[in-house]
Amino acid sequence: MLVNNLCESFNGHILEVRQQSIITMLESIRVFLMERIQRRTTAMEKFELSIGPLIKKIIDDRVIESRQWRTIWNAVDGYQVRGPRGAQFAVYLKKKLCTCKLWDLSGIPCCHAIAAIHRNNGDPYKEVYDCYNRDLFLKIYQNVLYPINGQVMWPEADGVDLDPPERIVQPGRPKKVRRRDPTETQKTGNRLRRKIVIHCRKCGVAGHNAAGCKRGAGAEPTAAACF
Repeated sequence: MLVNNLCESFNGHILEVRQQSIITMLESIRVFLMERIQRRTTAMEKFELSIGPLIKKIIDDRVIESRQWRTIWNAVDGYQVRGPRGAQFAVYLKKKLCTCKLWDLSGIPCCHAIAAIHRNNGDPYKEVYDCYNRDLFLKIYQNVLYPINGQVMWPEADGVDLDPPERIVQPGRPKKVRRRDPTETQKTGNRLRRKIVIHCRKCGVAGHNAAGCKRGAGAEPTAAACF
């Protein structure tokens, strides 16, 4: 699922250039990646916390949500966290574990864990997994792409010139919208539709038009008589 989302996200960024020739498309992707690495590195260097801005926003929202949860400490490492509608979870801070499994799966403390962290006078921003560390992010983005000369200055290849493949036009309109995952819901189209009720201009009854009207102009507007 994660790999599919990454592929769809990347495919959405190259939606325009993927219709171009191979060399032009690859060069556009290279420039896009070079600029993206530069923008993300510059933004992270300006950020002062040990985590990124997106992770901070997630924790900020969960800190607000954690105010609805009441914690009970077992005097060792366990916390029983109880919240709205009788929900209850167990939190173990040393193991970075909550029985809701959100902390385990995402590496970011859930609202139950944050409630226990605050009870222990801790800092939830320091309890994220190391993969979200700012220094690690900058270390990864040290692998930059370097500028190159334009195509007119490229050396000529000694191989055989290859002709582009023959274009085969498939029937129907070519698809531009990405393919949805089977687990995604398709509510956008239904949300934008409006239900329109037509009225007959002869008899004024709803549900049919003048071409299908079995009565005539000036008739009594009774819906049952028109079917």
